[in-house]
Amino acid sequence: MGEEERIARRDRRQAKKRALILRAAEEVLVERGLPGLTVAAVAERADLSKPAVYYYFDSRESLLAGLLVDYFVAETEALLEAVRAADGGLGALEALMRAYVRHHRSDYAGFRALQIWALSGDAPPDLMAREVYPLSWALMGELEARLRIDQEAGRLRPGVEPRRLANVALMTVHGIVNVYAGMEAMGGGLRYELDGLLDEACANLIRGATA
Repeated sequence: MGEEERIARRDRRQAKKRALILRAAEEVLVERGLPGLTVAAVAERADLSKPAVYYYFDSRESLLAGLLVDYFVAETEALLEAVRAADGGLGALEALMRAYVRHHRSDYAGFRALQIWALSGDAPPDLMAREVYPLSWALMGELEARLRIDQEAGRLRPGVEPRRLANVALMTVHGIVNVYAGMEAMGGGLRYELDGLLDEACANLIRGATA
């Protein structure tokens, strides 16, 4: 086995171990909340020693930071893929909204736990600025560019500001998922199903923006 292959195998093993630790951390966070998220609890859930966890994350805070970054990276990649595969700007707008729900609907508990921490004020500002915000800017920039093409072609109303519309779409669907996640946590329900609300939100935004 050559040196390059050995390095590649080592990197794959480390990536798998890191992913295992982060999955365990999310499970602990969902079940026990922020106060219950400790390196010891994560190590126990991952069936690893504490030193093994510390090899990848040197503190509870860095573990949370890694979890947050992976969360936003996965979310943004899913949304970017949907936007780029869609036809036209308005099609991309709807694709983003549907992809957001599709990405989160199988893990409402994880969604709530990470959103609570991200909005708690404890997330390191430099981490957010370095790792998270550029992803959001890239996504919004891609959608804005697609919408401007529609506007230049006369498919989007002249008075619509594409970047603002992109943000409204993301905030709208985030709100829908957030309410559903909260209701699920409380064991309650809503009068309308998630897909029906999503259909209505997409239809209204697109109808209002269409020339």
